[in-house]
Amino acid sequence: MKFVQVNQAKASLSSFLKICQDEHVVITKHGKLCAVLTGVQGYDLEDLMTAADPGFWKMIEARRRNPGRGLTLEAAREHFAKKDAQAAAAERKGARKARPGVRTGRARP
Repeated sequence: MKFVQVNQAKASLSSFLKICQDEHVVITKHGKLCAVLTGVQGYDLEDLMTAADPGFWKMIEARRRNPGRGLTLEAAREHFAKKDAQAAAAERKGARKARPGVRTGRARP
């Protein structure tokens, strides 16, 4: 872990961005902690966003407390396949209703 003052970090930001790929760079301002540079090269944006989401970690914590409530991969695939099929059916139904002037075979009141 490397500690630098904010004025050093501003003057040599690109070099500290390289350093933070291997170790954390802690930035201080007037001797007090201000920020931490952490390298993320090679990480996926979705992974970074998930890792920084407190709601995600609360969900993980809750699942770890109640491990029996999870789904197998096959059950999850079935669940989402059904949801996708329902959404596609609703979309087709909505598309039929949205076409003005197309007769559906029903008598109009």
